[in-house]
Formats: sequence, C-alpha cells, structure tokens
Amino acid sequence: MLCGALTACGGNTGTETPSPAETSAPATEATTADTAASADKAESTGTPKASGEGFTFADLQNNYALLSDLYDKVETAYMDKSIAQSDEVEANLTEAKDLIDQMGELKETDFANEKDLLEMNDAIYEICEALGAIVDKMEESPVEEAPVEEAPSEESESITFEDLQNAYVKLVDDYNAIKDAVDSGAVTLDEEQTDAMNKAADLINELGELNENDFTSQEDIDTIGASIVSIDEGLSVIAASLS
Repeated sequence: MLCGALTACGGNTGTETPSPAETSAPATEATTADTAASADKAESTGTPKASGEGFTFADLQNNYALLSDLYDKVETAYMDKSIAQSDEVEANLTEAKDLIDQMGELKETDFANEKDLLEMNDAIYEICEALGAIVDKMEESPVEEAPVEEAPSEESESITFEDLQNAYVKLVDDYNAIKDAVDSGAVTLDEEQTDAMNKAADLINELGELNENDFTSQEDIDTIGASIVSIDEGLSVIAASLS
C-alpha cells in the first residue's frame, strides 16, 4: 500500500486531475510536511484521523505530527529500557522512522490524487495505532523505581553481666596501674588523661563491688558497660605504654 503511494508520487506529471485539497490552496503556499509538523505537534489530539471522504493534506500533516510525537516517546522509553525489549517494538519503530523520513520530503503537490494521499495516511494511521497502544500501556503501568536500600542501623549489641564484670575488672586494673605510675613519678599525665582518670575513679567508686541483682534491666547493663568501655579506651593506651 505504501509503495503504491510513493510510486504515484514519483510518477506525477501534472496532467492528472488534482485533488480537492490541491485546488483549495495555491501551489505557492505548499509547505513540507515536517515544517507543518513542528507547528501542529503541540495541537495533536493524540488520536490519528482515519482515511475517508473529505480527508485533506492538512489531516495527513496532523497525523504525521502525532506519529512523530509517538515515535519520540516510544523510542526514548525503549532506549532507557523503560519498556521491554522486543522485535515487535523494534519493527514498529523502524517502520515509523521510515514513514517520518519519507513524509519529511513530501509536500502537497507530490500527491497526484486523493488515492495517493489516503494510501500514505493508511500507513501512518496503522503505525500510529501500534505506537499509541505501547504508549497507553506505558502510562497504565509506569516503571517503578527500585527502592533505595537503607543501610542497616548500627545498634549496640547487648552484653551479659559477665562481659560487664570483665570490662570493669580491666578498667580497675588499668586505673590502678596508671595511678601507681603517677604516684611514683614514672609518668606525667596531661589534662585530657587526668580527666579520664577522674572519670574512672568516679565510676569505680559509684559501682563498688558489682552485683548482678543491682541491675534491674538489660538496658542498665548495656548503659554501664558502654560507659566503662568509653572511659577505659583512653586509660588502656596509657597502661599499655607503661609495660
């Protein structure tokens, strides 16, 4: 069908009866289809007009504008993989591109008669329907973006009372070793280290002899354990340097 339209276009000698569209507009005002498409594209209704009585070159231009719009939408979605890759979609895009290229080189005077005009439109209408169905499906089922995986929150692990006892014993040992070194003049502490020693002394005096019954919940054990570990981080470095 399309080949017939192109053959008729190429064989126009000017002696055939002009179509109604040709007699209604001076030849000097004939414009190319791609120029008209740029102006009409924004006014596209989204539905191609089928061939029939009274169909004009202006109707063909409107369908061409719609075809160009549909082609752009489907090609963009196909290239960014928003729609599934398939031979059928590729065939539709290829056919649409061929028609767009052909229409871009045609003007109203290239059509010898209404039959040629309608044959070209039938080809455009058919591929518009195919691409339109793809676009409708895209709008009905938009591609969902993969949810961003959130990094697992860092929660402090619960410790046992035995762990707490071991940490406390180490704190006391480190404190005593440093205190003995300071008292003997073997080491001098700076302001930050002295502050850590004072905090350790306060905590040791507060806790005294540890008794599991003194802790009413796991949260209490975890809180005291975190305090012991935090204070002993600084003391353990000093104690290690004394060895």
